[in-house]
Amino acid sequence: MSKLAFIDKFLAQATAAIGEEVSGLLGQELECGAHAGRFARSEEFQGAKPAAALTTMDVSGDREGSAYLVTGLPEAIMLGGTLILLPDEELQERIANQDFDGELADSFGEIANIIAGVYTTAAAEAFAKKIHFKKTEVQRLGVSGSAGGGSLPSGGYYVSATQLNLNGKPLGKLEALFPVELFGLEFPAPAAEKQDAAQPAQAATRSKPGVQAAGQAPGREPPPQAAAAGTAPARAATGGAAFETTAGSAPRPSAGAAGTAAVVLCTAATRDAAEKFAAPLEAQGCEVLCAGVQDNLRQELAGYSVQVAFLVLKEVGEQGFAASIKIKSAVGEKVPLVVAGPQWTRSAVLQAIKYGACDILMTPASAEELLEKVRANSKGGQKAAC
Repeated sequence: MSKLAFIDKFLAQATAAIGEEVSGLLGQELECGAHAGRFARSEEFQGAKPAAALTTMDVSGDREGSAYLVTGLPEAIMLGGTLILLPDEELQERIANQDFDGELADSFGEIANIIAGVYTTAAAEAFAKKIHFKKTEVQRLGVSGSAGGGSLPSGGYYVSATQLNLNGKPLGKLEALFPVELFGLEFPAPAAEKQDAAQPAQAATRSKPGVQAAGQAPGREPPPQAAAAGTAPARAATGGAAFETTAGSAPRPSAGAAGTAAVVLCTAATRDAAEKFAAPLEAQGCEVLCAGVQDNLRQELAGYSVQVAFLVLKEVGEQGFAASIKIKSAVGEKVPLVVAGPQWTRSAVLQAIKYGACDILMTPASAEELLEKVRANSKGGQKAAC
């Protein structure tokens, strides 16, 4: 398998996962079409797409740099507005006015955060070397020289494009841009570039003769268990790619994690707020994992078995409840979710349940009340996490 074919396979798997993960966050079905890869220069995006949103993803680990997400401004507004449940009339008005203000940029940023997490997870499964993607900034993609707009660093990129459909209706394209240096690719000569743009990704990524793993037939990738136990990970047949595959590897626990130990998950607006809420549980011997709602929860939970999840709200309201969707997507529908907050009303309780809450907790709460909620909601009534 050629280096480019290997990268295309990685991006195709990530593209498929983006639809599933973002659907879980939105509570609506977002479909991603097949990944289509091509090489492109930064000028193509700066000049041709002034009405677009640009998301920066910092890349860290064994490879460092930045990658980018580009989507049309109407699509970004639609997705962000859907997440915060804007009425359809207001949503259409904002799209018409290209009103991508702080609130909508933040909500779209939450979606971009999920997408960055998907690329991190897909990279962990495809490569032995650690590569982490983190969403850092969302802004308008401006025309060169315009004020108030973000710009792409000059250079060559490998682009992963997919057609989005929201609830069965065409929405537009999402394009992920990776500097060619990040994947050890070389920008093609002009003639090859034209051929790549005209042909499907599959035709552009045929294996080169003689480039395959030892013992493998040309054009075939190494078997999933090619890396035997106790040996170094099998290097992918990528023609000298800088990455190594981790075929068959399981999700890696976070630093200090005790394998698949049962835990209580506490999420709040910030990690500090979650840790403050969780302190009484930890004092009672509970194993607690704290995270902010903006964190990549799937990555934070890798290697853990969650018994009960808490969503801690500073103020009770529908916008806060929307975080329940992200939490349930990360922990699974069968994990009980307790929403904690002050000043509950009957209508607020019904809204919380609508968003997936299994139980409600009035804050501030005593250590005894917190323990009771954990024990009452643990699977089968167990005290596994405490």
